[in-house]
Amino acid sequence: MEFTKKYKAYVLMDPENRIPRYVGITTKSIKQRFAGHLSDIYNRPELNRHKTAWFKKLLKGGKMPIIEQIAEFDDIEEMK
Repeated sequence: MEFTKKYKAYVLMDPENRIPRYVGITTKSIKQRFAGHLSDIYNRPELNRHKTAWFKKLLKGGKMPIIEQIAEFDDIEEMK
């Protein structure tokens, strides 16, 4: 059996109004990617200063962004 890499599109949404604030693509599980975002805000905040500030504001208020997968494709060109 051949393993096929899946490309997942996802959004990070504001927990209060569910408005998307960030759109991304990953080949990891959504749970792994979310953990990566949390790690990035502390270990590599310069990657996306706007996202880092948004995450820290939410966390300070005891909230967490919502991550939701919105699509999955076998081919990156199809996803684009």
